[in-house]
Amino acid sequence: MGIARSTKMWVPSRESGSSTMTGGTPGMAEDLDRVVTFGKALSHVVRVELLFRYGGEEPASPSDVASATGIGILSTVNYHTLQLVEYGALELAKKEPARGGFENFYRRTKFGTELLLFATAIGNGPAKDD
Repeated sequence: MGIARSTKMWVPSRESGSSTMTGGTPGMAEDLDRVVTFGKALSHVVRVELLFRYGGEEPASPSDVASATGIGILSTVNYHTLQLVEYGALELAKKEPARGGFENFYRRTKFGTELLLFATAIGNGPAKDD
């Protein structure tokens, strides 16, 4: 009795920088990319908290969120906000003139809501307010 071997092989895609599977099911590479994005987006506890904070009725700025959370350091909030934008979990809702520049306001996307629900389901949701 022999051991069955799979003929499927992961191959990096030159165009997108992602991987595809030869001999696999169509859409499998997209599913893998989605799982990787889930992992990256939820890889830091600050990002989970930010997903919760950006889910209000009105868009919020990183400075609003920094003052409303225990994080407090604006550069940390801004960095993780931009990471969540890159992963598609947040989107820029509006820009307003402020202090000689612009203040950006973000809102959670449908994908961001899925991420937050997933994090909560596995017991890694946002911190509870006292």
